[in-house]
Amino acid sequence: MLDTSPKRLRLAKGIALDNNDRQGFRAANKALAKMGWDGSMTEQEAREIELEVENDLIKTALRHFDKDGNLLYVGVSLNAIERTISHRDKSHWHQDIARIEIEWLHSRSAAYYAEKKAIQSEHPRYNIRDASPS
Repeated sequence: MLDTSPKRLRLAKGIALDNNDRQGFRAANKALAKMGWDGSMTEQEAREIELEVENDLIKTALRHFDKDGNLLYVGVSLNAIERTISHRDKSHWHQDIARIEIEWLHSRSAAYYAEKKAIQSEHPRYNIRDASPS
């Protein structure tokens, strides 16, 4: 059975907004309106949105290269150093990293868009390829 609780619908609305899915956004809004939701939110939800907006302003994109200049991985992170340490601890290819490039982008969505385009066009060895064109 489909969960159409207000909490789930607000989550769906946020996901649709993140994915620039206008139809999904409108559908979630319409369903919420039918349920009588007035757009109000809890204090916790307001803090989460505030944090999300704050984080959206300081995202980065990074690229890891091997000694021959081949692109190993493209990613998005608030903290490039912590993300690289995470790769050291979890990625079998970490020892191949010879150079890291960090690109500061104006928002998380811009960084994720750049990451997706880089994966599609630059074919980093260790990213999962997103073959869908956009």
